[in-house]
Amino acid sequence: MSVTIPNPIQVELIPHDPFWIDMAEDEAGQLKLALGEVASDIHHIGSTAIPTIIAKPIIDLLAVVRSFDELDTRRAHLEAVDYIWCGELGIKNRVYCYKNEPDTQKRLFQLHIFQQNNPKVEQHLAFKKRLLSDQNLAREYERLKQQCQLKHPNDSHAYSGCKDQWFSAIENNFAQAGQSF
Repeated sequence: MSVTIPNPIQVELIPHDPFWIDMAEDEAGQLKLALGEVASDIHHIGSTAIPTIIAKPIIDLLAVVRSFDELDTRRAHLEAVDYIWCGELGIKNRVYCYKNEPDTQKRLFQLHIFQQNNPKVEQHLAFKKRLLSDQNLAREYERLKQQCQLKHPNDSHAYSGCKDQWFSAIENNFAQAGQSF
């Protein structure tokens, strides 16, 4: 089966919308049906999960699956609920999918799928927890997002790449202090 590489999209940053939490929960329910027993957990991650900062109005979800072989058997079920399968898309041992609004084709959801015991799962969850509990770090991240949006307003791929060095530095700082995010 083929994979799709999504085109870059315009980077829009807006204040937190409380409805994002409900959207994430509703979509996680749909994904649980589509993935069946293959998925052990589905988490709301990314900036839309952090009420105190601006975000792109696109919900990021993280699904944990038993194995990618089992996930492959559910690909058609994901596609039946309008997810577009992109494969690893630059992150080893991850499957990335996205879902657009049918009429406007505006991106609604990004789905990051990892196998159980992949350290990236804990990294994403620890980062979310840290942003929820550390307002100084959340504000620093928000400033970075704004700077990257100004540099790359029409290229979501470059916008994401702009944040990579900061993520690596933050992760290293916490690791040197004997902490995870």
